[in-house]
Amino acid sequence: MLATQKLETWLSGRKRLTANEVGPLNGLMGSNPIVSAISLTTENMEETTPRLPIKIHIDADSILRITFWGDLLKENEESFASELELGKMVIAKLSIKQGKRIKIILDMREFTGAYSAECLQLLTKFAQANAPYVAKTASFGGSEKVKTAGEVITALAQRENIKIFSTEAEARSWLNA
Repeated sequence: MLATQKLETWLSGRKRLTANEVGPLNGLMGSNPIVSAISLTTENMEETTPRLPIKIHIDADSILRITFWGDLLKENEESFASELELGKMVIAKLSIKQGKRIKIILDMREFTGAYSAECLQLLTKFAQANAPYVAKTASFGGSEKVKTAGEVITALAQRENIKIFSTEAEARSWLNA
């Protein structure tokens, strides 16, 4: 299996790294601050319950998809922060592997729109940290409250390459333009 296929399989699988599993990876870093996400496999990973508030995978057209669901409230903050840290690693690694900035699509259709200020702050930091690795980010779906929160995060992160759309078709059209 090609390394990219391993990464795609790992990212699209239901088994996820937990915060406790990400911590020990620090020893693998050496002088490179980015752990090779491609070398990670689903072996020995436990199913994470309850369901985490985001899922990260690669679409067939090599666009990184981040799907949000449920609430982003204070009680979800720790698992959400762990997923975002893992997401940062994956985004950086994919960009470096591809030799270019990547495209990201955010699916907000299953996100309730309930969020805490702390989780919005985590998303803002996530957007800031990924700026060097991302060509464009398109968000779609979600209520007007979700879209407004997205606009606030975009402004606070000072990211001019994030756009918010109503439909996935509109988002993909902009990403591929």
